[in-house]
Amino acid sequence: MDEVQCRGTELQLSSCQFSGWGKQNCNHNEDAGVTCKERDNSPRPSISLVPEDPVLQVGSYVEIRCVAPKGYSGGRFGAKRGSSVIRWQTVPTGTRSVNFWLGKVDPQHAGNYTCAYEATVRGSRQRFPPSETVQLRVEGESRFSIPS
Repeated sequence: MDEVQCRGTELQLSSCQFSGWGKQNCNHNEDAGVTCKERDNSPRPSISLVPEDPVLQVGSYVEIRCVAPKGYSGGRFGAKRGSSVIRWQTVPTGTRSVNFWLGKVDPQHAGNYTCAYEATVRGSRQRFPPSETVQLRVEGESRFSIPS
């Protein structure tokens, strides 16, 4: 193959435009390689904040709502801040969502949150890719101080 031009959406290299099979004027300085990666079309849970406003005042309340991918129910949900799971909750088959309650937020609750989801699919445990990320910001000063 010579004069190969790909858009990046092709499912195979031969779907790219090129000068034709056996038509080439190649030298070793034109050698090339290709790395193929599978697309991650895996279903993933969704995440939302209740209330939806991502900017909270110190002392207010918020829920992180995790919803299983369409067609799945039951299993185990995790609320994650950064890369750390802050809490896991198991739900029975037929239940598609869970709310994680964060009460009286303070600045240490600020950060990026995602939902983790695991379920038994066809008899084996499956860990799904994490949800999209939501950012939680907390404004104001904490009313609590440590006495000196």
